[in-house]
Amino acid sequence: MNEPTLIPRSNIVLEELNACHTNLIDKALYMSELLCEVRDSKYFVDYGFGRFDNWLEKSTFDIKPRQAYYLMAINDKSKKLGITKEELVKIGLSKLKAIFSIENPTLEQVKGLLEDAKTKSTDEITSQVTSLKLTDGQEPFVYITLKLPQSAKDGIDEAVELARKHIGGASDAPVGVCIEWICANFLLDPNFQAVPSAEIQAQSTGLFEPETVQDLNNENIQPRPVEVPSSNLQEQG
Repeated sequence: MNEPTLIPRSNIVLEELNACHTNLIDKALYMSELLCEVRDSKYFVDYGFGRFDNWLEKSTFDIKPRQAYYLMAINDKSKKLGITKEELVKIGLSKLKAIFSIENPTLEQVKGLLEDAKTKSTDEITSQVTSLKLTDGQEPFVYITLKLPQSAKDGIDEAVELARKHIGGASDAPVGVCIEWICANFLLDPNFQAVPSAEIQAQSTGLFEPETVQDLNNENIQPRPVEVPSSNLQEQG
């Protein structure tokens, strides 16, 4: 008699994630548990990825990467503080995202916010959270959206991976931390302190070949534009 084939836990988790929908609070919280399990148990390796964030970016389930990290923060911080799912499910997801965006919340802070969230609006809770962050000296985050050609995105991914290797002890540094590190090093590089304004404009359009940008500190080299559709130029203008 043949023994039944055991399905790997990583496959079960992936199926569950694909079946989840974040429009219901209990499903969103369940999804947050599954996402943390993929990260902590390194199931993303079974899915063919070397890093969790790379898998998350390529995933096709009902959530965007930024939303996924919000959910995971709710799961991580609530478990650390001993807050049950039963307490969380009574609160709307938008309010939970705001509450658990506090970097290192105390149990007293979270309990108070959860109680207030039962009667207050999302805007009111967000305002309270912002006040707590400023009191604790936590700098508020801002979000930026970039429109780039795919080839430029590939170059940014490569630069981020290189930055991770140089950020000591932070092989899983978030993309935002890596970009901040790259920009800081760029600003400190004396080779880029006196770039002519015309060449700065050339870099900002993204329409020039990479090898030209590498040699911008050489005054004898003139940028060579790459041919692009006229529609792209109109969109940038």
